[in-house]
Amino acid sequence: SIREYAVFLLKKHTDFNIAEFYKQNLDSTKTVWAIAGIGENGSENDAELLLPFLESDNPKIIKWTVWSLNNLTGSLYEDIYWKLLFSENISSSKAAYKAIVKSKIRYGSETIYNNLINAANNNNIKIYLINILCQNEDSWERLPFLLKILRLSICPEKNKRIIMAINGRNPYKKISPVLEKQIRSEIALAGAKTPENISFSRFSKLLQTIELELKFVCR
Repeated sequence: SIREYAVFLLKKHTDFNIAEFYKQNLDSTKTVWAIAGIGENGSENDAELLLPFLESDNPKIIKWTVWSLNNLTGSLYEDIYWKLLFSENISSSKAAYKAIVKSKIRYGSETIYNNLINAANNNNIKIYLINILCQNEDSWERLPFLLKILRLSICPEKNKRIIMAINGRNPYKKISPVLEKQIRSEIALAGAKTPENISFSRFSKLLQTIELELKFVCR
């Protein structure tokens, strides 16, 4: 972008402190611009300056504050991202979702599943949670919950994405007998009904393959 190129030239040819300039503009009419600038040019130490802006009534300010915090500190504010994920404001929720995925933050498969059940009436949140479960969580820890989501038809439009995640199992992982029991229990229940948008033969073969792999991955 033009702004990025301008920053590059200033850093290369002058001693101008870009981050300090943006800090001085935080309380101006260009707050959003300043927050984004700190996110691009600041350091982890600047993050605390941005935290108060999460209380703003302006969704755009919250969105860019989340982006900047994530850019500067990665997963440090994972609790904040989790809380904002369930915000009624679509922009704030989406910003939190992007931060969680970008930093590959893990909240635990069971936690995600339980919140998914509670978010039954919010399709955006359901999709975000399923994507986080599919992308961030351990391939075997998430497996019984993914099978349960398919069985209960919680979000049929994500069934193919869920199958892809199930197929992404780590062959070198060692799992506990407790997790093995959970998975086998879900396999037994899953076999009674083929998920929407998935062929019977493909799904049956998948369940059989998982059962075979369990013999090798269980401790």
